[in-house]
Amino acid sequence: MAKRIQFEDDIFYISLIVRNLCDCLALDLDPDLFLERTVNEISFVERALDRMSIELIANDRLIERNEQLQNLAEAEARFADLLMALSSGEGRIQSALLPFADRLVQWLDDSRRRSLEIDGATTGTGPAENDPAVVSSLELNELLRGLE
Repeated sequence: MAKRIQFEDDIFYISLIVRNLCDCLALDLDPDLFLERTVNEISFVERALDRMSIELIANDRLIERNEQLQNLAEAEARFADLLMALSSGEGRIQSALLPFADRLVQWLDDSRRRSLEIDGATTGTGPAENDPAVVSSLELNELLRGLE
């Protein structure tokens, strides 16, 4: 059976995890309870974003590719913001993450690299983008709006 990735749902869920991690920075959480989980979630998000970016960039025949690349770029930007906030050392969780500073730097470098790759994929999406006979998903939704 062919493997099918639900990019929209996956990106949405990763964005929720990132938002949840951002919310934890505003709280005075006990690092003894939450440090390991926080590091594991950051690591999971990093791996998931890496895999999704590789597969979405390679899948140039996906109908909603540009839209999903934009969603992925937004999730990646939020993740980079999270990593910057975690690197600040302010707050209990951030202070507890200081021993992971090298990993945070590596994750941030990887995030920046992925952002550049996503930007490159959105600017050079192929010949169909320039074909006036091709209807985009946004145009199609607009045309079909009255039929609902």
